Amino acid sequence: MAVFRASLFHTSYGQQIRNVLHFHKSDAVQADMTSLAINLRDRWIDFVKNTQSNKINYYMVQIEHVGDESPWPTLQLSINITGNFFSSEIFNFACMVLQLKTDFGGRHGRGRNYISGVYSSDLSNGVWNAAQLVRFNGLVATLKDWWTTPAGNFTGFDLVVCPRSDPTDFHLVTDIVPRATPGTQVRRNFFRGA
Repeated sequence: MAVFRASLFHTSYGQQIRNVLHFHKSDAVQADMTSLAINLRDRWIDFVKNTQSNKINYYMVQIEHVGDESPWPTLQLSINITGNFFSSEIFNFACMVLQLKTDFGGRHGRGRNYISGVYSSDLSNGVWNAAQLVRFNGLVATLKDWWTTPAGNFTGFDLVVCPRSDPTDFHLVTDIVPRATPGTQVRRNFFRGA
């Protein structure tokens, strides 16, 4: 059994952003780390960029085996992917929040992921406008097809929610739901609490 921490590194106006997701694969081998990095590049970042500003630039996918004693070194895949939308009205602190839901109740049964690079014009009275909601709902439907159980999971990796203290105590993500209101990027010092 392997649990992987995937860090998607990108910049926005020079600010470094690290977006962290966790995945499980029961019969993993070391080559799966490369496969996961490529799948995240092609089937997460490539989808998400369609809702993001062209000021967002993804430059690395990092995969770490976490949990039990890690038998494999950290893998880093260099990339160069830019958001698809053009505007000068970017909200550098605001983001779309994806709620990660599991079949397990309580705070240990849910997670969230922040998608930065949104515009002030995407909002109407403090909530996402209709056009942005259509884009977000399309993104979420695609991500669910590729990464959740039982919807699709075509990659062979299960998106999971787990505590930092014990990544092997994970719960499979069964649903991804976009929040109607924007969130604020969570600021953490790099490599603290990871």
